Amino acid sequence: MNKFLHLLFLLLLYQAFASACSCDDTSLSLKDSYKYHDFIIHGRVLKKESVSFFNTISKKDLKQLKNSLKWKNKINEIEKFEDTKVEIEVIKTYKGKSKKNRVIIYTSKYNQSCGYQLFSEGFDYIIYAEKDNNLRVLFSLPKRKKDRNMYWTSQCSRTRYFNTKEDENLDKLL
Repeated sequence: MNKFLHLLFLLLLYQAFASACSCDDTSLSLKDSYKYHDFIIHGRVLKKESVSFFNTISKKDLKQLKNSLKWKNKINEIEKFEDTKVEIEVIKTYKGKSKKNRVIIYTSKYNQSCGYQLFSEGFDYIIYAEKDNNLRVLFSLPKRKKDRNMYWTSQCSRTRYFNTKEDENLDKLL
């Protein structure tokens, strides 16, 4: 079993750093994308920065991960995972709730890991996001609480530069 977990971890690292992104289905209809994603907004990028994966999880989750027998020997490798943290001013909410008019959106820093690389400060986007990313599942971390005001997106979502046609179509779903 331990060899299997080690092999799985190496496979994940290989996929994250060496292979191209492969989305299951990037042709989801607007209606299906609306159903699938937890949070959909029109927002403006205020700030963008690189952060360690450890900065995207709670202190409690980090402690659980560091104490996990399954991952204890791989913490130094996991520490190298980087993500992009994007602070967004919420202009309009199509789905979900935010406690403030600003939210944090995370995405993988790496294109090979399906990170959304087109965020630029000052530009508007329609962002399709989820509460969690798939690394939480891999590391057996519990689902995050809904109220943390932070979400994840990827190039496999419909996230894109703002356009009025997408805005109008999303308004029809409300």
